[in-house]
Amino acid sequence: MDSKGDYGVDTDENDVTNPLREGSRPAAFRLGHQTNLLAIVAIGTTIALYVNHQFLASITDTSYQQGQIGVSAQGVNGGFDSIFSDVRVWKL
Repeated sequence: MDSKGDYGVDTDENDVTNPLREGSRPAAFRLGHQTNLLAIVAIGTTIALYVNHQFLASITDTSYQQGQIGVSAQGVNGGFDSIFSDVRVWKL
């Protein structure tokens, strides 16, 4: 998510980015220097996105049978701060 709350979900293979979904600011997203809780639930080919305990979107992606999970942040216009903490991954 950027400073306006716009977000994108991408896959990345060999430094080639493929966008899966882009959207504008969800009402649950807190702007400014505030903490936002992001959750991603991936089961099979379905990826569900949550922000601050509110459902954001569901994505279906059949590109990969297995892979790795990661988070990143990217500035678009100007600088920004991004801190990831308490990142957890569970196998269900």
